[in-house]
Amino acid sequence: MPRTIKKTVYKFDELDERAKDKARESFRTKDYWIDQGDINMISDDLKEYLEEQGFPNADVSWSVGYCQGDYAAFKSEINLDRVVERLLDSFDLEVLKNCTDAENGFGLREFNVSVDYGGRRESSRLSFEYDDYELWVVVERDGVTYNVAEKLEAALESEIERLTSELYDRARSEIDYKYSDEYVDECLIANDYEFEEDGTPC
Repeated sequence: MPRTIKKTVYKFDELDERAKDKARESFRTKDYWIDQGDINMISDDLKEYLEEQGFPNADVSWSVGYCQGDYAAFKSEINLDRVVERLLDSFDLEVLKNCTDAENGFGLREFNVSVDYGGRRESSRLSFEYDDYELWVVVERDGVTYNVAEKLEAALESEIERLTSELYDRARSEIDYKYSDEYVDECLIANDYEFEEDGTPC
């Protein structure tokens, strides 16, 4: 025979602290607490950051699972007009401008450097492809002879290391926030979830 059972339910902010902890952990174990929309938003933010740094049209991949396989990686073009001036001093910059006849900037035509960076921190790889123009310039300065193009590649490699580390840190910061009590509490309150007195979801 059917029975009617009355049960008292609570909003998240009506629970005591122990029940809130249980409600939070239950929410974090659900598949939907970070969805594809969140992942796409993080990736778009990383691409925007790379664009600001002079690395347009980036293809970004990353994984933050709090394990040894965590990584960040990207493949992109390099806008040398934006990047080179912060990587080389004025002397080397002038050498490059003279040898490329780039009075109005390097642009992407002469170099069109592409970066394919497999950015696992313990095993990284960086490759440069010079389309249409191969630059090898040897200069002597203060008694030291060096190749400006090789110096540029070394500077770019260091820059890629820095950027990839920054991408990983930014992605992890976003995921850490979504694990935080602050974010989970906001979600539970905004969506009017209901719970039993001990924090069990209804």
